[in-house]
Amino acid sequence: MSAASTPERRGAGDTVSTVRLLHTSDWHLGSTVRGESRAADHDEVIAEIVAIAGDFGPDLIIHTGDLFDGTRPGHDDLLRGLRAVRRLAEIAPVVVLAGNHDAASCFDLLAEAVGAPAPEGGWDPFSACRERIRFIPKPCTPSRGAVATYAGTGGLVLRLGCLPFVHANRVITGYEDIADLNATYADKVRKVTSALSATVFEGFDPASMVAVWASHLHVDGAQLSSERAIHVAEAYATDAAHFDAGYSYLAFGHIHRPQDLPGGRGRYAGSPLEIDFGEEAERKSVVLVTAPPGTRASIEVRPLSGGRRLRRVRGSLADLAARADELDHTIAVVTVDEADTEVESLNRAVRDVLPATTIVQVIDGRRPAELSLDEAAGEAVGEEAVGAAYRRWLAEGGNPGVAGADLHRAVELFDELLGSVEGGDVADPAEAVSLARALG
Repeated sequence: MSAASTPERRGAGDTVSTVRLLHTSDWHLGSTVRGESRAADHDEVIAEIVAIAGDFGPDLIIHTGDLFDGTRPGHDDLLRGLRAVRRLAEIAPVVVLAGNHDAASCFDLLAEAVGAPAPEGGWDPFSACRERIRFIPKPCTPSRGAVATYAGTGGLVLRLGCLPFVHANRVITGYEDIADLNATYADKVRKVTSALSATVFEGFDPASMVAVWASHLHVDGAQLSSERAIHVAEAYATDAAHFDAGYSYLAFGHIHRPQDLPGGRGRYAGSPLEIDFGEEAERKSVVLVTAPPGTRASIEVRPLSGGRRLRRVRGSLADLAARADELDHTIAVVTVDEADTEVESLNRAVRDVLPATTIVQVIDGRRPAELSLDEAAGEAVGEEAVGAAYRRWLAEGGNPGVAGADLHRAVELFDELLGSVEGGDVADPAEAVSLARALG
């Protein structure tokens, strides 16, 4: 990551020679952990992000996908997302890309809500965008929002290229000739990216313009944490080297672990909260980007502290009591190795010594060979998704004719069909039938 001093707030009369961006991603509004809602945590961390944006004074705010945790977010989460984006739009224009957890139909609805649906004839990608908020619901052509121009401070111009999450078994509307069904996923992404980049750099003046690319994709070499394996498998990986060298910054979402992109040309903003215990101890952040024309952007990683963190702790009741202050305002899975005295209810005893901790599971470590009722309850609380149930069914021999490479393909196709159905976005009936048949 390139070193950068902490940017100061930009005054209204300042003349500057840089474009500023705030990059955030993967909020997963509506997510729960072991049955515990993260709504209050999201409220905390969103307020923190809005405060950082107000202090930084960006020219554009980019959210690179997975605004929601599911394709059918509840009313409260829809409202939470809409209000958050509007608060950010009071500071700077906002672009929100759809991720693999977002539904195109939901984003279309939100675009209507903010008064920024795609016009019938499309947008002019070379004219300054007038919308304060733009939702990009699916991979599309430049005139449908994949390329946009924004006026920066001091006479500079920002040209933005966007590619939301691309499902492996779908043709991208408008690019059927270059992204055919027979192409590999990486080739499909590379060809579409190249076509969009050609528009981004059409009439581009490197002395007065800055180019930025934004995507919700898995880049080969990124370090993973908890994302669904099917959408970060090797078959879904693209290569950072495919992106034009003229881009000052590559803004990516999809991987929850905040990190530089391989090659250091951009960054995964990561999720602002630990979405599950696979992300425990990850330091969450937003990215502040300062991009002068004609050179690579300077990147500052701004840590986030809002919301409860996830902890897995182990010890005796006495040990836990001694760590009570440390575990305040956290969500915890607690394993008790030994009890100082016999207790009638281990659950109640743990909650008595950790009164300010949200405890989602208590495991009796004194009987490791047995599955305690607490542990079983904890597993039940983590609601089994349809995809997880299908994997369990296959693993238990539910379809003996599917094994080896076919097993992997069956899971891949199932997830693809499930995502299409949940998002109300089945490509066409023939494709759905072929997928169903392939699943046996």
